[in-house]
Amino acid sequence: MQAAINACILDDPSARLTFGQLQGEIFHHLIAELCYEATQAADCEAVGLIEKYGTHQLLYYQEIVGQWCCIHRACTDGRLEMVKALVAKGADPNSTTKRG
Repeated sequence: MQAAINACILDDPSARLTFGQLQGEIFHHLIAELCYEATQAADCEAVGLIEKYGTHQLLYYQEIVGQWCCIHRACTDGRLEMVKALVAKGADPNSTTKRG
């Protein structure tokens, strides 16, 4: 998230993030924070966010720093309910990052 903020305050307007990129960073950050919380309540909140706001653009957005999609974070952190919700909304469980 800090990388997104830093990109927004650059003096070069052409280097600033687009609105879509900002949305992606925020959505990914919310899901990541709920993964870290690792509680049933956090899983329920994440599933609600995914169901309500999980567009193709947001599901496949790769964060600036690690270039992970939400499904990568949920799988790595073992958040099964989040993974199920992401797949139900169309996230590809076999997706890779830009780095492979």
